[in-house]
Amino acid sequence: MQKLKKNGQAATEYLIVIAISLLLLTPIMLVGNNALVDLKHTSENVIAQDAVNQIKEMSQIVYAQGSPAKMTKKVKFPRNIMGTNVSHQTIIITLNYKSLPNDIPAMVDFNVTGSLPTTSGTHKICVEAIDYGVNITEVT
Repeated sequence: MQKLKKNGQAATEYLIVIAISLLLLTPIMLVGNNALVDLKHTSENVIAQDAVNQIKEMSQIVYAQGSPAKMTKKVKFPRNIMGTNVSHQTIIITLNYKSLPNDIPAMVDFNVTGSLPTTSGTHKICVEAIDYGVNITEVT
């Protein structure tokens, strides 16, 4: 009977140690998860900023050359893209971050028109000089 009591006490102590260990690890795991989410958001922002900058640079080159200059390049778009806007003098990629829109803009000194893809992945983008500015479209 005495041996059974000692085994039961050892098992209870073991469960208490495991429970305390799990309680101590939970905050560390939550902080780590939040850091991973923030890292993912930051990397998606970098991809979107790079895409907008590539399109801006292509637009500036083509605009400086004038009509009928044209340039095509593959551009990578981020995973959490909500939408895009190309109008007036702005090129915008809108990302979804915690259910809120997050705009990644680029400004140019001339009119831009056209449309950009709203899906993630690598897309072939064509920038063409027109009489009043630049037209930006996706090549299929």
